[in-house]
Amino acid sequence: MKSKTKKWLEEWIDNDSNQATTKEKAVIFCVKAKYVNIVNSLLRYCSDKKFEIIGTCMLMSSTTEGSKKFLFNVLKSIKKQKGKIHIVCNDFYDIFHDIEDLQILEPLIKKDKITIHILKQNFIIDKVSYNAQMITRIYCMLLAHNFYIDSLSRNIKASQQYLINKGFCIHVAPIGYKNVRDASGHADVVVDAIKAPIITKLFKEYSTGSYSIKTLTELAHTLGLQNRQGKPVSETCINDMLKNKFYIGMMRWNKKFYPHKYPTIIDKSLFDKVQEVLMEHTR
Repeated sequence: MKSKTKKWLEEWIDNDSNQATTKEKAVIFCVKAKYVNIVNSLLRYCSDKKFEIIGTCMLMSSTTEGSKKFLFNVLKSIKKQKGKIHIVCNDFYDIFHDIEDLQILEPLIKKDKITIHILKQNFIIDKVSYNAQMITRIYCMLLAHNFYIDSLSRNIKASQQYLINKGFCIHVAPIGYKNVRDASGHADVVVDAIKAPIITKLFKEYSTGSYSIKTLTELAHTLGLQNRQGKPVSETCINDMLKNKFYIGMMRWNKKFYPHKYPTIIDKSLFDKVQEVLMEHTR
């Protein structure tokens, strides 16, 4: 069963009345992070081509999810217009992220409903140029780009795993620690001299079995323990804190635990006792 979006798109493409127009119209597409650098060139291009700009689509960053939203919004905008619309963008990879993007726009290109102008790669995709050679070029660009992204992703993951294996924390450390930069500018984790003693006291008090999570949270408020936003810690925060192995030298990464190189706040014996009390309170 066809989706409503695909159904109205096909009906609109086949409607000859949408072909009539008296002026060339364009939609500018750009990534906001690059907006200052490229918007003037996109505007000049449209001016030189004597296009009437009927809309500007901006994304916060060039992502696959953003591209899909952009294409959907463009299709909605184009649907309301008669005749052909020119899509003007700076970079091929701002608008195309995978083969699906091309498949979405292909029927519009073939029916001469849209022409895509890409400044950086200096080519135009329209009904005339959309032949086997152009399609092959687009496919090759997408494959090369995706291969690069996959390789980059693998390298990042490998680098992260290397740091984890060396005991470095590459995420936000829990309350009781601070994420800082060392003298050379590298990320580091240090014990929070103000919050760490409070964390230790809360563990000791809870290990006695005299506190519930609620009453321990109240004690944390009395002691002035705050989260990273400077607000009193919640019961959920306290509950998670009591289960966090980071305090005894183990950090969680990709569902596994690895020893870290930072000072511990809680003795393992105290931590184990707290886990016993937690289990008793859940029975």
